[in-house]
Amino acid sequence: MTRDVDFHSSRKVRYIVFTTYLYSLTNEIAIYWTSPVLAKLRYIQPGNPLDKKLSTSEQEWLGSLICLGYMAGLIPYSYLCSRYGRKYTLLSLGFIHLIAFGLYTTSSLSLYYVGRFLSGIASSVGFVVFPMYISEICKDTDRGKLLVSRQIFAGCGTVIAYVAGNYLSMLWFNILICVFPLLFLISFGLLAVESPYFYVTNERYDNAKEVYIELTSPTNGEEPADEEIQEMKRAVEMTDGESLGALLSQKHIQKSIIIVLALFIFQQLTGYMAYATYTELIVESKHATVIIGMVVLIGSSLSTMFVDKFGRKLHLLVSASGVVLANIALAVYFTYFKADYYTPIICISAFFLSYNLGFAFIPQILCAEILPQKIKFGVGAVAGVLGWGVAFLITNFFLEMNNIYLIVVFCICPAIQLAIIYFYVPETKGQSFRMIQGMLQFDISPESE
Repeated sequence: MTRDVDFHSSRKVRYIVFTTYLYSLTNEIAIYWTSPVLAKLRYIQPGNPLDKKLSTSEQEWLGSLICLGYMAGLIPYSYLCSRYGRKYTLLSLGFIHLIAFGLYTTSSLSLYYVGRFLSGIASSVGFVVFPMYISEICKDTDRGKLLVSRQIFAGCGTVIAYVAGNYLSMLWFNILICVFPLLFLISFGLLAVESPYFYVTNERYDNAKEVYIELTSPTNGEEPADEEIQEMKRAVEMTDGESLGALLSQKHIQKSIIIVLALFIFQQLTGYMAYATYTELIVESKHATVIIGMVVLIGSSLSTMFVDKFGRKLHLLVSASGVVLANIALAVYFTYFKADYYTPIICISAFFLSYNLGFAFIPQILCAEILPQKIKFGVGAVAGVLGWGVAFLITNFFLEMNNIYLIVVFCICPAIQLAIIYFYVPETKGQSFRMIQGMLQFDISPESE
């Protein structure tokens, strides 16, 4: 939302946003689920419900199928969000998560595979659409803080996966995690409303006005609501009056698309999914993963505190620098000090701390902030498919390949991304969509306005 009577989002909006954080927590549990589970399934032991030892190939497929689910879900779900609205499309993701987690309570590797694929579908669009949904219902002044605060819950999801996964039986761990998608379904279903931007895009202006008044203080009256709906119409009409070809031919739109594609692809070329999937296999200690989980939570909390103070761009630069240094240290470890116990724990902790300061969430925020409404879901879906395609290849071959070669790639790619961020990514903190498009079109910064 843009022009405001009050400078902060209403209590109603904050309650809705809080329910979306439960979805972020659930997503993170799904991603990190394999770390404690693979440690139990790779040996025949009392904690292994399959009564068989998983081969390296089976471990890699269990780790990587979630990435295929991401790729399969992004494009159709992006269409559904545009066609049928955000609320009910997003609710369906909670149902899929619940089904996936339910499959994990069985003792069948085939059903685990199905569950991992469904977890990917359930998580896929949320990484793109939830930031867009939050951006569309909150005030510009609160947008950054509300978007990044979900990282705290994502960090909690990591801790839950590491602690419950390591210290509970497989059955009770999987029963426990079913609680979180259920809580999301109940709370989001009761509190959430459709995005006013969806109604404006579909020319349902009365519905948009009604939702806007519900999301803001009723005492503001109808006049500010009318002004706000007109502002949304102007933002949509900036691009919706043009054909797709004419829109894509504009250089500042092309620049926006390239930035989003680069951020999503390089996000996965940091090595994140490999480290998240195989954490316990890398550090060889279930107790160490709990420490790493706490580091993830600390990094998520720090990013929440400072993202609106220092902006998106600085967070990305610091995050990318830390990721490069952590990967360099990890490459040195695999080359010279592989017998050392503490080095991988420190390196992986430093990686996750750095990653959660910016790379973990800012690409999705920028996708929501810099792309026109007409192509937002399409570009976000394509970028997600490309990024998760890279993640699939990495996780599916990580255990079989010589780790040092992949980690060198993980050092080089974030270093390239540093240059892209510094020279091309705009600072969008507190800026409306129209202002951001002007910055991209005329290569100006907020400070020069």
